[in-house]
Amino acid sequence: MATTTPQIAIVGTEGSGKTILASVLAKRMSSNTEGIFWHPRGWETAEYVERVWNALNNGEWWKSTEAGRMFEMQWTLHLGQLSLPVKLIDSAGQDLRELFSKDTYKKENLSGIQRELLDYIQTASVVIIVVNLLHFRGEPDGLKRKQNEFVLKEIVDMFAADSKHQDIAVVFTAWDLYYTDITKNYGNFTNYLQKELSQLYNAMRLSHQSGDTITWFPVAAVMDTEVKNNIRVPKPNFRSGGLDTLSQWLLKIVQREQNKEQAEKQTKEYETKMQQLNQWLIPVICGIMAGMVGLFSGTGIGVAITCLIIGGIIGRAGMLFFAQKDVGNDNKISGIPAILKFVTFFLFKRCK
Repeated sequence: MATTTPQIAIVGTEGSGKTILASVLAKRMSSNTEGIFWHPRGWETAEYVERVWNALNNGEWWKSTEAGRMFEMQWTLHLGQLSLPVKLIDSAGQDLRELFSKDTYKKENLSGIQRELLDYIQTASVVIIVVNLLHFRGEPDGLKRKQNEFVLKEIVDMFAADSKHQDIAVVFTAWDLYYTDITKNYGNFTNYLQKELSQLYNAMRLSHQSGDTITWFPVAAVMDTEVKNNIRVPKPNFRSGGLDTLSQWLLKIVQREQNKEQAEKQTKEYETKMQQLNQWLIPVICGIMAGMVGLFSGTGIGVAITCLIIGGIIGRAGMLFFAQKDVGNDNKISGIPAILKFVTFFLFKRCK
């Protein structure tokens, strides 16, 4: 059973690790484990994931996308009999930063790439915002840290201002590098967000209050690293951390959408059955009422039977007339009282 749930969008500024996160997540979930797996749609996506995976296992970080360039990757996330489209536009982080840094997304003079990127974010019902802790804990320039935070705040603010409610996850990468530092100095990650990333934290709270379902959790797509030539690089056969939490979050959303879709289907089936029942029940009621009018009028059984038949025919004709009239009103039979009133009045006059 396929679901109509809109796509998942994965966004982040330059160097946030969105491509690595998506590729590692897709690679680790490429096998059918307990009925949950990511299936690439098209050779370009499959090849791209393999290239990223091989580079990481060879001790190389995947290079950032150049400004002005975009690459689209698509998967189908399978969960039992359910399927959910996953789409990643691998765009340069600079393009996302430029889009949100000066409120340009509210203007009409956006570039082609900016319009495509904005549409990609706004049309998704599930959005994963990837945030690299290196841009905050590892960035010595205080002004640059605030610039990084402001862009993320603007992205979340856009969701809060939009009437469309979305499921949003703010995923903090490179968690393994700063776990000890954050827990030692702040006690837990929530305290760190409230104190050091207060703009982003408050934006997340406002987005939640506006109706969006927003959460956050730390992950480490590449947990095992080593230093070579003064550069920290991935170790071969590296481990990952936190991906299960991300997968379970997605699973809950899909299950919720499945339940909603099932409920809507049952409601529609019930309304259809009631409409079908009314198409024959009302003529019967009209016929019985007409027969009773004829019977109590004292004109005899024959007239009563005739009134019953005529009442049924007129009731059926009235149902078809009002059903056709109400096609633009979700096929609701709003003319039933009018049918009964009309049939009763007409037959009473005739049989009397």
